Amino acid sequence: MPTGDFIFQVGKYSDQKEWRDGTTTIEGLLARIMAKLELMAETEKEQEEQRRLRQIEREKQEAIERAAAQRKQKEVQDFKALIHAPERFDEATKLRN
Repeated sequence: MPTGDFIFQVGKYSDQKEWRDGTTTIEGLLARIMAKLELMAETEKEQEEQRRLRQIEREKQEAIERAAAQRKQKEVQDFKALIHAPERFDEATKLRN
């Protein structure tokens, strides 16, 4: 049912703000509404920047972890090759004899 009151809402969930016509009309609250919208926009901008920085840091960390895993894998391969080198040398010596 319409109440005849004008209600202006912004935001979602816990960050939701609402202004209603009452003893002071919405027109009289415009300065406060604009100030709140500017604060909300600034907060959102800061949060977006923090998310972007966290994403960059996460990508750097993942690159470091990938490099470490590749280095470890290469070390394992080199170690296995080192273990098999004497066996190949013995086989080559037997074939020559």
